[in-house]
Amino acid sequence: MHPAAIGPFKIERELGRGGMGEVYLARDTRLDRQVAIKALPAHLAQDPDRLARFQREAKVLASLNHPGIGAIYGLEESGGHQYLILEYVEGETLADRLANGPIPVDESPSLAKQIAEALEVAHEKGVIHRDLKPGNVMVTDEGVVKVLDFGLARTAEGVPSTTNAVPPPNSPTLTSPARYANSPTIPGAIMGTAGYMSPEQARGKPVDKRSDIFAFGCVLYEILTGTMPFRGETVADAIGATLHKEADLNLLPATTPRRVRDLLATCLAKDRKNRLHDIGDARLVLERATSEPRERAFDAAVLRPWWRSAGVLATLSLIALAALAMALLRSVSGPTTSTPQAVIRSTLSLPKGLTLAGGLRALAVSPDGTKVALLLLPTDGTKPASLFVRDLSRLEFRPLSGTDGASFPFWSPDGKSLGFFADRKLKRLDLSDGIVRVLCDAPVGRGASWGTMGTIVFAPSAGGGLSIVNDSGGTPTPITTPKTLGETHRLPQMLPDGQRFLYFIGNTEIDGVYAFDAATKQSRQVLLGWSEAIFAEPDTLVFARDENLLAQPFDPQRLELTGAAHPIAAGVYYSKTRQYMNAGLSARGVCVYQVVNPPTRYRLARMGDNGERTFLPGDPVAIAFDGAILSKDGRRAAISIAGPRDEVSIAVVDLERGIRTPIGDPAVTFTWGRLWGPGEQSVIGCEVHGGRQFLTRLPVTGGLGTRILDGDSGYEHDATSITPDGRTILFTKSPMRDKLAEIFTLG
Repeated sequence: MHPAAIGPFKIERELGRGGMGEVYLARDTRLDRQVAIKALPAHLAQDPDRLARFQREAKVLASLNHPGIGAIYGLEESGGHQYLILEYVEGETLADRLANGPIPVDESPSLAKQIAEALEVAHEKGVIHRDLKPGNVMVTDEGVVKVLDFGLARTAEGVPSTTNAVPPPNSPTLTSPARYANSPTIPGAIMGTAGYMSPEQARGKPVDKRSDIFAFGCVLYEILTGTMPFRGETVADAIGATLHKEADLNLLPATTPRRVRDLLATCLAKDRKNRLHDIGDARLVLERATSEPRERAFDAAVLRPWWRSAGVLATLSLIALAALAMALLRSVSGPTTSTPQAVIRSTLSLPKGLTLAGGLRALAVSPDGTKVALLLLPTDGTKPASLFVRDLSRLEFRPLSGTDGASFPFWSPDGKSLGFFADRKLKRLDLSDGIVRVLCDAPVGRGASWGTMGTIVFAPSAGGGLSIVNDSGGTPTPITTPKTLGETHRLPQMLPDGQRFLYFIGNTEIDGVYAFDAATKQSRQVLLGWSEAIFAEPDTLVFARDENLLAQPFDPQRLELTGAAHPIAAGVYYSKTRQYMNAGLSARGVCVYQVVNPPTRYRLARMGDNGERTFLPGDPVAIAFDGAILSKDGRRAAISIAGPRDEVSIAVVDLERGIRTPIGDPAVTFTWGRLWGPGEQSVIGCEVHGGRQFLTRLPVTGGLGTRILDGDSGYEHDATSITPDGRTILFTKSPMRDKLAEIFTLG
C-alpha cells in the first residue's frame, strides 16, 4: 500500500510495478507538475545492498543530464523508505507504436538518431544501458524520444567512451522497473532481454558499450520492419537465434537508404571486434540519411534479382488511408541485367466525404494498368460501400450504379467488365452499358478471378471449396474439395493459360498458397504463410510478410518458386485472419496496395446518468468488436484489442489505476464473444488456433488459460452468457459456410 503523499509529492495513481521497483504518478505541489516516483518493492525496501544500489542509481541518472534521457529530480525519504523522483514522460513506448506496424521509412532515421544521441551521452559518462529495447524508449506526441530505465545499467568508472575497455565484472548493477516493457528482463547472471542482448551478453561474458550498439541495431531493425531480428517462441529460442542466426536484411523496406542498411549490418555483427565501435558514428550516419534527398533513399538494385526491367514507384495518398501505387513498367525484350529507372512518387486524393471500405478487399487494378476500381464508403456511414472507377490519367472518380454492398472486385481480362460479390450473389458489370448481371449464388464470397477462357473461378463462401462458372452465368461447378470440414479455399487467381490458378488454403496446420491444375485435378503447395499471392507476368509472385510486400520468382508452367524473395515496399495492409492483401496487380505490373493503418485508439470513459463523460486513467487502446465488458463491481473491464492485421487479443483493464493486463496466448487470435467467468477470476474467450476455435478460460492474472471446449472443425463458436452460479455457459455454434447458428449449453 503506497502512502498518499511523499513530502510535497501527492500520489495520484500507480503507473506500473515489477520485480525491482514500483512506479507512481504524482503531483509536485511546489512546482505544480507531474512526476514519476519510484520505490523499491516492500520485500527489498530494507535490503542494505538494494538500498545502496538505489542510491547509486540516483547518482548515475543525475550525471546523465540530457533531454533524450528521462531526468531525475531528487531522492526523497519518507516513513523510513527511499524514493526516486523522476521525470514523468507522457506519450507511448516505442513498443506500443511498433505493435501497430513498422515506423515509416521517412520517420525512422530521425527517431533512431535521437536514441543514438541519448546512448552517446551515457557512453561518454561511462554508463552502459544493457537493456535497450522498444519498451524502454518513450515517444511523445511531438515525436521526441526519451530513453528510460537504466535499471540494468553498469558503470565503467573512470573509463571514457573513446576507449573500448570492458567494465570489470564487479561494476555496480543499477536497479529500475522495466516500465512498459513488452519482453521480460532475464534475472540472474545474464542481465538483459532476449532478442535484444548482444551475443557476449547472452553468454554471460563481460560487456562494453558495443553491447548497447548491438541492442541499438535490434531496435533500429524493428523500427524499420516491425519485427524483431532475433525471434523465438521461448527465451532460449530467442537467445539461440541471437547466437547462431543472421538478421534477415531482405525484410527491410525497399526504400531503406543504403547507408542505413550498411549501418544495421555493422551494428548486428556477432563478433564485437567487427561491430560498430561508437554509437556516435551511428548518429552521424542517421543524420545524413535524414538530410539526403528523397530519391536517393531508394536502392533500385533491390529489384534486379527478380524484376526483368525498369520500373516506376508512385505513392497514392488516399486521404487518411494512404494507398501506394507501384508502376513497374516492364520491357518484354529487355535483358535481365537492365538498369532500373529512377523512382517517382505522386499523390492521389479520394473524393471528399468518401473513404476506402475496410474489412474485405476493396480495390482492383485493370489488366492494362490504366484504371483502378475502389470500394468506397461515405465517411458519415449513411450509405453502404459501392464501387468507383478511376482512370489513372484523369482526376475524376466514376461511381458505378447497382454496386451497393460490393466486395472483392475483380476485372475481366479485356478490362471492359468488373466482377464483384453483393447480395449473396456473384455479379458482373459491363462498363459500356452499366448493366449489372447476376451470374450465380455466392452466399459469402471470398475472392474471384476471371480467366482468359471465359470462366470465373471463385470462392462462394467463407468455408469450403472453390467453384467455376461461365462468365455469362449459369450453374457453378465445384472445382476444389477441402480435405476437412473446417478447411477453407479462397482468394483464387487465374494464371495466364486459363487452366491453372493459385488459391489460398486456410484453417489447416499448413496454411498457404497452393496451385491447382484443372487438367490433372491436382493441387500443390507453393508458399506457406498467412498471405495470398498475386501473380505478376511473366514469372513473379507478389505477397505480404510482416507488412512488407515481397516478390519471388515463380515458374507458372512448373508451378514452382525459382529464386529467393526480395522486398519491394513496406507497410502493406493484409488481414492475418482473412489472408487477403488489400492490393491489386495488373498484367503490365501496376500494383496498388493499401498501406497498413494503425488501428484507431480510444480512451475508455464512464458515462454518467446525466450524460456527462469522464475519461478513465490509462493510455488509449485499439478496441475491437463490442467494446468493454464490465465486471459486476464496475472496477474492471475485459476488452478485445485490435492488431494491425485483424488479429485480436484480450486484456483486463483496472479502470481505477489504468493498468492493462494482457491475458491468453499471444501467439493466437480471438474472435468476439467474451464473458466474465465464475467469481470474475477469469474471462471466457473464443480462441482461434490451427484452423479450429476453442472456448478458453483465461485467468485475469495472465497466462495461457485452459480450454473448456474443443470446437468442431468448420464451425464458429460464440460464448453469449453464463449462469449466475458460473456452472453453465450458453454459446452459439454456426457452420462457416453459412451464418445459421444453433444454441448449446456447456455445463
